Amino acid sequence: MTVDSPLATPEPPKREAPNLLARVLIIFGYMMAIPLFPFAIRIVQEYERGVIFRLGRLVGAR
Repeated sequence: MTVDSPLATPEPPKREAPNLLARVLIIFGYMMAIPLFPFAIRIVQEYERGVIFRLGRLVGAR
């Protein structure tokens, strides 16, 4: 006989392994992210260059 106590911690639900579609989508996501990663770095560098240019103009206007 078991007594349900409000202080008892419930067991966490068991996780199922991802099905085939989930695995395919995860692999596809990695295949798209890895080649596109260098483009993100280049955009950050251009953005930083723009910020430096803009701040340089504002500082020189004083």
